[in-house]
Amino acid sequence: MSYDLHLFKPESGVDPLEAIERLFEDDEESEEINVGAPVPEKELRKRALAQVLINLKPKLEVFEFGFKELAETDGITEDEAREKYRHLELNGAEDGNGIQITLLDDTADITVPYWHKGDAAKETFQEIWSYLTLLEKEGGFVTYDPQLEKILNLSADLPLAIETYESVANSF
Repeated sequence: MSYDLHLFKPESGVDPLEAIERLFEDDEESEEINVGAPVPEKELRKRALAQVLINLKPKLEVFEFGFKELAETDGITEDEAREKYRHLELNGAEDGNGIQITLLDDTADITVPYWHKGDAAKETFQEIWSYLTLLEKEGGFVTYDPQLEKILNLSADLPLAIETYESVANSF
């Protein structure tokens, strides 16, 4: 169980909450992580965003998928596995706070397990906020928080997100 944040690019003239609802509907209808053929510009953009995140927090690393094993598990070729699993997952140190950042073609997600309480929760969310700030600035994203059911205002909503996170974390 994790606290999840979804980043997406707003469409001009479209209510962001309607846009995120459409994205969720599309995700539920498709079991594919990455639909369609890779688009070189999007691949470059994901790699550039990953590098900017790593520059901000050098302990982040891009997870290397075992494409051969994934292909065998899925009953597909290794090339098909490379296309299907072309998103980037960034993780911190193994003994870190559990934040995971996933960069997809047109969206991104940040998740954190409900491990943290008190000061550790605040520090973890301050780190998450630094990632969100960077992704909004460099990637042109806005952030939707499904726990709060709202588009985040990064300059005002950090205390509310921490409070919501801690209310669940403290129940364990």
